[in-house]
Amino acid sequence: RIHYAMKANSNFSILQLMQTLHKDLAGQDDSKAAIPEMCIDCVSPGEVILAMKAGFDSSRLLYTSNNITDREMEIVHDQGVLFNIGSLSRLEKFGEKYPGESVCLR
Repeated sequence: RIHYAMKANSNFSILQLMQTLHKDLAGQDDSKAAIPEMCIDCVSPGEVILAMKAGFDSSRLLYTSNNITDREMEIVHDQGVLFNIGSLSRLEKFGEKYPGESVCLR
């Protein structure tokens, strides 16, 4: 998997191209893909929504952000996106609100 940092360029047409490129090259059989699956690393709830509008399933999104609010955490979690958490305080808040949920650490 390749995780593209959407903050580098969030052009909708480019996102749509990346979303379809892997499947187009592989056909319907992912094992024959010429390139790895394209995923998106998002830093805001707005980026999560835009990526999903471009056709990315939540399983292909990773949310990596500093200093997020509890509300932003709720919005992103409600979309089913995996979190990449870099602070102990946010990890504690996430664990209290969503016990047993998967999370990445950085």
